[in-house]
Amino acid sequence: MKKKSLAELISDLKGSEHVVNWHEIEPRKARTKPMPDSIDSRIKTALGKRGIDELFTHQFSAFQSVQKEESIVTVTPTASGKTLCYNLPVLQSIAENPSNRALYLF
Repeated sequence: MKKKSLAELISDLKGSEHVVNWHEIEPRKARTKPMPDSIDSRIKTALGKRGIDELFTHQFSAFQSVQKEESIVTVTPTASGKTLCYNLPVLQSIAENPSNRALYLF
């Protein structure tokens, strides 16, 4: 049995009686904001070495909210940078106090 291609799988899903609505979101240019001044310079340097000189708006907002001790939920498409939404505040916390720790539960 031959494996189906992604295009074939999508075509099957679109034609399925179990899928009642199919909506595609058009790609759009990413929106960014400058790296907040409050981020530790070591973190900025490390991110810069990986080509990250700005934050996506959802990353920026998440960081600002966590800094104000607010809870966040981030829902964005795959590969849009959600990981940095929770790792950046943790890294910042550890940079401010090396004895700080985080427990990740997934």
